[in-house]
Amino acid sequence: MAAVLREAVGDLEVLLIRRAVLAGDPWSGHVALPGGHAHADEPLLAAARRETLEEVGVDLEQNAELLGQLGEQQPVSGMALTVTPFYFALRAPVSLQLSREVEQAFWVPLGPIAQGQRDSQYRLERNGAAYSFPAWQVGSQQVWGLTYRLLSELLQRIRGADRAL
Repeated sequence: MAAVLREAVGDLEVLLIRRAVLAGDPWSGHVALPGGHAHADEPLLAAARRETLEEVGVDLEQNAELLGQLGEQQPVSGMALTVTPFYFALRAPVSLQLSREVEQAFWVPLGPIAQGQRDSQYRLERNGAAYSFPAWQVGSQQVWGLTYRLLSELLQRIRGADRAL
C-alpha cells in the first residue's frame, strides 16, 4: 500500500480511493490507500509502486520521493494477511487515471483529521452483533478499520518530523 502525500495550501493531503464493488473482494466499496498484493518474489516497495500505478495512474518512481515505511498491520477480520505500507511525497502535480478496481479517488487534507475535526464512529452489524469503530468522516465517506489505523500511524510520524498540521 502507498500513502501518497502532496502539499496543499497550508496543509498536507493524502490520496484515498474508494474501492469498486467487485465480487470476491472483501473490501469492496471501502475507502483505502492505493495498494494490493505483491507478486511472488516481488519486493514490497516495488508492489506498492506498481499497485499505485495500476490503480490510480501515479508513477511513484518518477513523481514522488519515498519518505518511509509504516509498521505492518493485519485486518481485524482475522484474515491471514499482512499489510506493509510505504509513504511518499509527490514532487509535482499528477493526473489520476482510475482502474476498474477504483470507483473514486480523492485528496483529503490531514490537518482537520489531526485536529479531531473529522472524528466519527463507524457502525457495523455482522452475524447479529453490532460493532463500533473509530472513524473519520471525509465528505460522504468514512475512513475506518485498517485505513484508519494506517493513517493514524502516518499522522504520528508526520508530527514526529515536525511537519505542521
